[in-house]
This record gives sequence, structure tokens and C-alpha cells, in this order.
Amino acid sequence: MARRRLQLASLLILLVASPLFASGPTGTITGTITDPTGAVIPKARVIVRSEETNATRDAESNEDGDYTVALLPPGRYRVAVESAGFRRSVFHGVSVDVDQTVRLDFALRVGAISEEVNVTETPPIVQTDTSTLGQVVNNRLVQDLPLNQRNFLSFALLVPGSYLPVEGSLYGRNVTPCLKRLTGQFCTLSEKVLFSL
Repeated sequence: MARRRLQLASLLILLVASPLFASGPTGTITGTITDPTGAVIPKARVIVRSEETNATRDAESNEDGDYTVALLPPGRYRVAVESAGFRRSVFHGVSVDVDQTVRLDFALRVGAISEEVNVTETPPIVQTDTSTLGQVVNNRLVQDLPLNQRNFLSFALLVPGSYLPVEGSLYGRNVTPCLKRLTGQFCTLSEKVLFSL
């Protein structure tokens, strides 16, 4: 009987924990929906469609006119917003990268919902919704850049603000905090880069 309970408990833990392992690198699209006067539009329908897979995610703006569509796989998206009494507004080719928050604010125009407004202006690259810094090193950069090593840490140095510690500096060879330092060994290049980022 105890063995059976243990098996059921193990199965339950696996079922509950499996979505945690399935989550991968994703991005978010967020924004505010307003009318021509600048007043927010609550309960507007937001449709996010992947241009690669045609998968669709729906959301609704809250009472403040804000919406968020999270856990989107990296790719290009078509984002449409519609509400009764307003024309449908659409952004095409919205690019979402890993761990990126894209802000798309919509100003809906008065009209029939069957009319569509295609927005051609691109959203700003500067992320004002989060203070995280990051950069995607795409396949073209990996193949075309003249790097002697194909070590992933070498590509981390391409991100603005990252650097190799100077020998003898605070993050240099003798004072870099790493596990080997506790045993009296010197830190490797990869350990220095990780602690300098």
C-alpha cells in the first residue's frame, strides 16, 4: 500500500513539474490600446499570429487599456487589435527575440470593425518596459565573424558592455571569484568572462 502511494505521489510530482521543464526561451508583446482622444479602451481583443507557424494567441485589454501576451516563441508576428465601434488595427512583421519585451501601443480609429488600418511604422528598438540588457547573436554572426574559437563565451563578448578582465585588475587572474580560487588554482578564461558579465 505504501509503495502504491509512493508511485502515485511520484507521478503527481512529474505531472506538475513537467511544464516547468517544457518552458523555453520566450518573449513578450505588451502595450496600451487607446482611442483618438487618448482615452483607454478596455476589453479590446488582441490577436497575435505567428507568421511562420500561423499559431494564434488571443488576449484582452484590461480596464486600463493594457494588454500582455507572454511566452511567445522567438519569431515574427502579426498583431491585430479590434473593438466594437473602432476599425481593426494591425502591425505586421513584429519581431520577438529571446527574453525580449516588445511594446506595441495602438491608437484605434473610429469606424466599422470590418475596416482595417495597417500600421507600417515599426516599434522602437529601445525597451522601456524592462531594464534588462541582452542581445541575440544570430546564425549569420556566428558563421561570418572571424573568431579563432567557436566557444560560446567568445560570442558573449560581442554584447555591448561585456569585456575580458585585464590581468591584475579587480576581475583579473588573481582575484576573480571562482570555485577554483578556493583550492588555490587559477581561473580559466570562461570563468573570468562569466564573472565579468
